[in-house]
Order: sequence, then C-alpha cells, then structure tokens
Amino acid sequence: MNYEAQPSSHIERLIAFYARELHVEIVINKDSTGFWGVADEDIFGVRLTSFREGISAFVKRLSEEGDMFNYFSAFCFRVNAQPYAQPAIDVFCEGFDSVSGDELLKAGYSWNTRNLTPIGKLLLFLTVHRNEIYIAMRMREAEEGVPPKQKPRR
Repeated sequence: MNYEAQPSSHIERLIAFYARELHVEIVINKDSTGFWGVADEDIFGVRLTSFREGISAFVKRLSEEGDMFNYFSAFCFRVNAQPYAQPAIDVFCEGFDSVSGDELLKAGYSWNTRNLTPIGKLLLFLTVHRNEIYIAMRMREAEEGVPPKQKPRR
C-alpha cells in the first residue's frame, strides 16, 4: 500500500492513520512509554488463535503501568475520533468472522469478534495488521544501531 497516496477505503485510511501513529510513537518518540514493545510481546507476537489469551496478559501489564495506560487510552480516543475508524472496524470484523468461521479454519478459532469489546476489536485489527509494528520497531532499532532481532518461530 502506498501511504503517500490518498487511501480509498475506510480500512486503508485506518491503516494509514495507524502507520503515522507508529512512526511518531516508535521512531520519533522511541516508544517512550514502552507500550508498543509490551503490546508486541503480549498480543501482536503471539499466534492469532491465541489473541484472547494475549489480551489477558496485556491488560494485566497495562494496569500496572500508568504511562502505558495513559498512552493507550489517548491512542484509542484518537483512533475512535476518526470518522472512518468505526466503519473500518465493522467491515474488518465481518470479514474476520466470515473467514475464521470457514470450514478450513474454524477448528483453530473457537471465538469470533461478536464477543470482543470495542477496544478488543481495535486490538484485533491492529494484530492482523501488525506488520506495521514490526516495520516501525525495526526502523527505530536501525536508527539506534541495534542489530535486528530474529522473531522466534511459533
């Protein structure tokens, strides 16, 4: 996707917003609250089928760290203030439920988005589009001269 071009769909607009947010928070601010590193460990770096378990670990850590909680709250408010955010999440959830309920995949997904909170749905959207996080994290590490990490195979 070309982030310089005007995104044409609600989902593309939300991904472009997310990419800008990641650039500012991870590359420019160096993940000052540690939020994206923790989210990467607990949610984005685990198997998609284990998303709900990752959310539990994430919420526990988030509640223990005020700066991360404040950043995440503000991030959620910023996302939800975008006129395309809710339509994008709705389309995404409809597609996710359709695909995860398919005969070929439903054995791995004993859950669907209907049981997720609005923030849970946003986190699932971010999880599915997590490559943006990895790109931003690697950009930050490259700027700091940190050797690239190998993601463990799961």
